Amino acid sequence: MSVELTLKSLLEDIIYRIEKANKTADSGSIPTSENIYPVLVKKYTLDISRMPDLFDLLEKTHYIFCFDIVKEDSENNIPGVKGHILCDLGVIKTLVGYFEKQLMRLYTEVLNENLPVGKIKKHFPSIAHEHNNTQLGRVGNIVVNLNKFEEVLSRDYACTSDAQRYSQDWKEKRLKKEIKLSKPVSSYILTANEAIPVQQTDRDGPDKPAAKMKDGAGKMDSSKISAEVSLDKSLTIYGVEMYTRICFRDYKFSQIQKVIDDNLVRNRDDFIVIKNQLKILRRNSDIDLELQRYASDINRLEKAVNDRLK
Repeated sequence: MSVELTLKSLLEDIIYRIEKANKTADSGSIPTSENIYPVLVKKYTLDISRMPDLFDLLEKTHYIFCFDIVKEDSENNIPGVKGHILCDLGVIKTLVGYFEKQLMRLYTEVLNENLPVGKIKKHFPSIAHEHNNTQLGRVGNIVVNLNKFEEVLSRDYACTSDAQRYSQDWKEKRLKKEIKLSKPVSSYILTANEAIPVQQTDRDGPDKPAAKMKDGAGKMDSSKISAEVSLDKSLTIYGVEMYTRICFRDYKFSQIQKVIDDNLVRNRDDFIVIKNQLKILRRNSDIDLELQRYASDINRLEKAVNDRLK
């Protein structure tokens, strides 16, 4: 027996997905417009152009914070990427600890300067544009925003209960009010004529919903990167996480396998980054059926990573 989809149930599913990701404390802890939009579009046949409206509604009702992980840069063909996190002080404090450690590691690796996180955060705004859409830039933007949200919630929690704007009671009342004022859930769903088949011969075709959601790497292509520069230099330029994400997007799992086999990755933290990307891949395996063709490559890569982490 199918359950009728309502705007409330759709929003609750989005909250659930964000909460589940936020509580993992790894590189996939913060759902982004790159990965959560396509999943929801496929599950509910949603109009991808309306996705920001759903997340704006949840931000307006104080269930989530939305923020820029990557600033849109049309000059360099870089699309903006939004991050989403629960308005929950405990969750945010945990993620602050995780991402501040990542920021210190990346800052040292990229800029060859070992500074305490406080100094890095003060310096980051001056280098944010230069490192937009890099691993350092992404993590830096996450940390800056998490610190800001932590302050907002700490101030709110210090208020008397009747003055709080992030309490569960306030959220529920405001959500109920906003749903009444909103268009019906059908306005977010594509009609049969508008719906686009998920499986296509050309996986990167312009009409596939997921193809419109770039992975934050702009127009970077794994084969182009490899042709232009050596693997070693590619890793230095793009960082392990960005390089892995690009290769995974293009199903080039053997390319990451080669990086490991050639000992171009030796840092334990980098192997953890690859392992976390594999976890994200596994979570999306029921959405991207193309991954089944590469099961043996993925399994071999996963084994290689686990062997290095023993």
